[in-house]
Amino acid sequence: MDIQQIKWYFVKALYQLYENEVYKTCLHYTKDEHISKDLTQRTFFSIYDHYESIKPGRIKPYLLRTAKNMTMNFLRDFKRLEEGQIEDLNEEDLKVLSVEDVFIREEEKELARKLGRDILIRLYDKNRNWYELVVMAYYFGIPQEEIAEQLGVNVDVIYSKLYRAKQWIRKNFQKKYDQYIKAIEN
Repeated sequence: MDIQQIKWYFVKALYQLYENEVYKTCLHYTKDEHISKDLTQRTFFSIYDHYESIKPGRIKPYLLRTAKNMTMNFLRDFKRLEEGQIEDLNEEDLKVLSVEDVFIREEEKELARKLGRDILIRLYDKNRNWYELVVMAYYFGIPQEEIAEQLGVNVDVIYSKLYRAKQWIRKNFQKKYDQYIKAIEN
């Protein structure tokens, strides 16, 4: 397991522990559920980048302070935009600050997360070996050659198992995937 995987598991565990408290902190200031969800995610991405500098026992205060600061920065920038103090924003910046766009993006993310969870849960139940390979290759982005080396098998075995896993996913989730694409296009 490399350092990136360790960092990811660390952030994932922290997310499970502190998601509600960070979300409530953001919601307290924004009064908007969707913006607060987005800011909560940004807070945890921040800890992924800076976790080496956080002292043990100070993780929760770090998360709550980061959530508050990100929320205040967001509100400050949004207020400045509304008051016309920010004039040099391009269309991409306006999309990021638009409440409607944030809402739509959150809905799309939730649909994608739900579909991804469903696929991974069912794949795990179907074949744990496929599940592990799919997570390593597509979730963590580990090259298939490296996976084969770690597992001590020929790379063709990895290609074959991933191919069969993808075929199974297509067979069982193509209809849901098509519904997801249709939902985000509308």
